Amino acid sequence: MNIVKAIKDTTIPLVVIGKKTKYFQKIKHFIEKNKMEKQIHFLENVSMDELAVIYKSADIFIYPSFFEGFGIPVIEALFSKTVVITSNTSCLPEAGGPNSVYIDPENYLDIQAKIKFLWDSKSERKTPF
Repeated sequence: MNIVKAIKDTTIPLVVIGKKTKYFQKIKHFIEKNKMEKQIHFLENVSMDELAVIYKSADIFIYPSFFEGFGIPVIEALFSKTVVITSNTSCLPEAGGPNSVYIDPENYLDIQAKIKFLWDSKSERKTPF
């Protein structure tokens, strides 16, 4: 929900990949209430080949997890040379290393600031690999 809150009142598009759990209904309600339906797209049942293309096509990969066992999506995004915004918790700083941007996953204003910074600065989105 905090990513959606973070891009509210912007034109930044968002693609969300994964299953639509019960939590999805809460997010969907927020999206509809704030007229963000054209800005946010949900994809389910994405194959590994499709996911690889999405990683490489993305301007920013954001992964504000509260708990993560290993951080594989972060590593996959970095391997695809896509700049990563991820949580400053759990194992994510280790997975993201020095080339990622870190946020407090509970603070949508922190998420918003980091997204806007990278969105507005194409040169900052280039990973130094």
